[in-house]
Order: sequence, then structure tokens, then C-alpha cells
Amino acid sequence: MHKLDIVDNPGSAKPVSTNDSGVKKAVKTATYEFNNRSNDIFLFKASAIDDAKIQVVKGIKYILEVKITRTVCRKKGHPDLENCNFQPDGKLKQVVQNEDEWSY
Repeated sequence: MHKLDIVDNPGSAKPVSTNDSGVKKAVKTATYEFNNRSNDIFLFKASAIDDAKIQVVKGIKYILEVKITRTVCRKKGHPDLENCNFQPDGKLKQVVQNEDEWSY
């Protein structure tokens, strides 16, 4: 459960811990969507959550700033992303993604 101070500005985005379970779930969902839309043969996974905000509107909206990094796992094998190691430094090592993720 999220404790939000709605007295100041109801409906405005509020900072939330990057360790929050809802944030982690939203990052996982956003990364899954990124991988599904990407035509790269390798999977990406989050390497850092730089910023997270939460906004209560019609449900809960997560506003995220996440760094995702290319892994050594190919999409075709459908590996467990948690067990995929990051690729060594290279041109596609990091991508910054800003993602709005909704949760009801």
C-alpha cells in the first residue's frame, strides 16, 4: 500500500522510493514492453532506476526514469531475464527510457 500526501496538490506526481514494490513491478512491465517492441535480437533489462514518481488519477500512474542495458540473452531462447548477464561495454550498453506505467 502506498501512503500519499494528497493535501498539498491532489493529483500531482509525488516522489516514491525506487525500491517500492509497485515501482519494481512497473519497471518489469515497461522492460517487457520495450523488449516486445524492439527488433534487437538480444533482451534488455533494467540496470538502474534513476527516478520514480507516483500519481493518483484514475488508478495509480508510475512515472519512471530507467536505464536499461542489453543482455547476453537472445530473445529467441525466452530465458529468465533475471538470470541474464549484461553485455560487456559496447555501443548499445545503455538506453535511457522514460515510461509511464499504469496500475489499477
